[in-house]
Amino acid sequence: MPEKAQLPTAASTDRPMHIRFIAPTLAELDRLRCDAIVLTLFSDERPLRGAGGLVDWRLCGAISQRLMDGFITGDRDEQVLVPAQKRLPVEKVFLFGLGPQAALSVDHASERLGHILRTVTQAGGCTSAVVLPGRSTEVVAPVAAMEALVRASQQGPPMDEIVLIERHDSQRQMAPVVDRERRRAQADGF
Repeated sequence: MPEKAQLPTAASTDRPMHIRFIAPTLAELDRLRCDAIVLTLFSDERPLRGAGGLVDWRLCGAISQRLMDGFITGDRDEQVLVPAQKRLPVEKVFLFGLGPQAALSVDHASERLGHILRTVTQAGGCTSAVVLPGRSTEVVAPVAAMEALVRASQQGPPMDEIVLIERHDSQRQMAPVVDRERRRAQADGF
């Protein structure tokens, strides 16, 4: 699996977006050096799974408490910024709602991802750790999620780097797409 790859972006005349992977473990999250962690959640995903559950654990259940209080719902198009409270090596934790799991299509995941990238970039995030839409519960397959990231990265302002939080087996499945985009970026002179 490539350690780091480059994705051409809409503004790729300036620079491509770098992409790398980490596994969804507390140890990996504790070593992050990013501006933000970006989580996506479904309205019917309880408890939070994967990286969302780990981040909630590090925040002493703050996300779960807000879910129980109804402050966070996971409804489609919801956006919530949660302070990291110095419990994570990032400043911000962004939560983006996806609605019910059964309603998520690959097209909606791609559209939502474009919005997520624009929002985080506008909030000053140059490097973010991201759980791609639908990946926490395996609603979207690894390759489809990576293709959605490729499409979204070509639509808006680029981040300098995205750290994808993915299991090792999913990273291996995404590798051909990452390799293809790295070759494309190299052919474009990056």
